[in-house]
Amino acid sequence: MLLLATTGLRISEAAGILKDSVDLKALELRVTGKVERYQQSLKREVNQIPYESPSQLDKAIAGFVDYYNYRRYHKALGDVTPADVLYGRRERILQRRKEVRI
Repeated sequence: MLLLATTGLRISEAAGILKDSVDLKALELRVTGKVERYQQSLKREVNQIPYESPSQLDKAIAGFVDYYNYRRYHKALGDVTPADVLYGRRERILQRRKEVRI
């Protein structure tokens, strides 16, 4: 209660800040999980063979990133690529798929 008094916040304002903090924590956990999943995918794909030089490893990682962002469909995105979402093509692609099914 001292914090509320010293900051001049009403209880309803403090509750809103607390809720925002909880929402941010949940978002942080979801993002962390996605990053961990991405790293697992990267390790699984890139660690298949030993590399003789760092430049070979760099090329393998760059190839995976290209595949992951531009060619791999992501179920969580509606089976479009991250690039499709980034460049605003997602809705047009999904609409076209609906038209083709009909």
